[in-house]
Amino acid sequence: LKLAALSRGERRPGRRALIELRVDAADAAGAPARLGGLMRVTVQAPGAQPETQTFDIPLRTQPEADRHFDAILRQYVLRIEPTWTTEPARGSVLEVKMTLARPSGVELVARDLVEW
Repeated sequence: LKLAALSRGERRPGRRALIELRVDAADAAGAPARLGGLMRVTVQAPGAQPETQTFDIPLRTQPEADRHFDAILRQYVLRIEPTWTTEPARGSVLEVKMTLARPSGVELVARDLVEW
């Protein structure tokens, strides 16, 4: 579980902010893998109000997982819309923590940064 370099924050005039997270998943041999379970994404944005927000993205069923899977790049694309009353400053760095709770009870955790 790893956040790909194509991840980005997007300011949209007249609309809520968007953070597009592109997630790479690999098996033990390093080959692209599919995910299943509940993905919890926590975004910490220094200077924003609220500073921390959490989003749950279900990937429990095949249709749910397929909805978020980019078959060309073989990545998961998770689009989240923070509900900040005060956005973080342009150029600030957002800390992203992703926790995938697998049906087996095993949790996979990844942390990374996204420039706003």
